[in-house]
Amino acid sequence: MRLLLLVLLLAAAPAAGQSATSISVLPERLVAGDQATLTFDAPVNAVVTTYRPNSAIPIVDTLVVGGFTSVRWTPERAGVVRVSVPGGPSRNVSVRFTALPVAGLFVLIAAGLILFGGAAWAMRKLLSDGPPRTLPEVRPDT
Repeated sequence: MRLLLLVLLLAAAPAAGQSATSISVLPERLVAGDQATLTFDAPVNAVVTTYRPNSAIPIVDTLVVGGFTSVRWTPERAGVVRVSVPGGPSRNVSVRFTALPVAGLFVLIAAGLILFGGAAWAMRKLLSDGPPRTLPEVRPDT
């Protein structure tokens, strides 16, 4: 029983070299260009924001906080953003577009027309009243 309690306590404790700081973001639904508040459990000196983390072209921005527990931050781009404290925890947040992207809507409509238009054309061709099409007879060489 004591061994189980020890294992649970070690699992709940922060790893060596990491602070126990957690990051909270308000409002929870972020929009590009709108101001948000990042709050930490302990004072931090800097906050690193990474737009499109784990991609080939991430954009990294560093905010110098100067020992405060909260900072106002305005996300510049929509998408996934990793907010992290150097040598501490990180949190991925989702930033929405300010309006519906027109290019995305065009691609969605074009894909739907191709998909359903092709299916309608194939069904119409299949059920047309023309003469039945048969394959030519194949006779083996004799």
